[in-house]
Amino acid sequence: MATSTGHQPSAASGDPLVVATVIEVLRAASVVSAALTPVVREFGLSLAAFNVLHTLAHAEGPLSPRDISHQQVIRPQTLSDILGTLEEEGLIDRVRDRRDRRMLLVALTSPGRSRYQACCDPLLAVESRLLERLSSGDLATLHTFLSQITEDAPIASIEQPVQESQ
Repeated sequence: MATSTGHQPSAASGDPLVVATVIEVLRAASVVSAALTPVVREFGLSLAAFNVLHTLAHAEGPLSPRDISHQQVIRPQTLSDILGTLEEEGLIDRVRDRRDRRMLLVALTSPGRSRYQACCDPLLAVESRLLERLSSGDLATLHTFLSQITEDAPIASIEQPVQESQ
């Protein structure tokens, strides 16, 4: 949208719509996190740990930590801490990759799958309440827009500080 001077605002110049949209995305993330955290806490999990279990539960087999980190858009060190906790609780195992014995993969254990499944219905109830005002079409559109933001988000860009212009 051009301004009265014909200038095209951009994210770099502080386009108010870009700023407002990012703030709304952050607010929505906070609302969702605040609603879901107590539910997963009842099952002894953090949201991040639940998301790792979710990723593993829907995988076709064990995954590399790199694949999990990429899918969850979290730093490898953060994932390592989460995996350590899940392993201590017996919810995941680290297993050797059959194709490359040097590599460790992460597999969901039976207790891990049970804990994950126990969380699903209570979470779905809260998620449904959070999104009940959206039509199916709105929900699909929101999903598409959010996926465009997160799809193939490079972890490196999250880890690197933003460089200020000189």
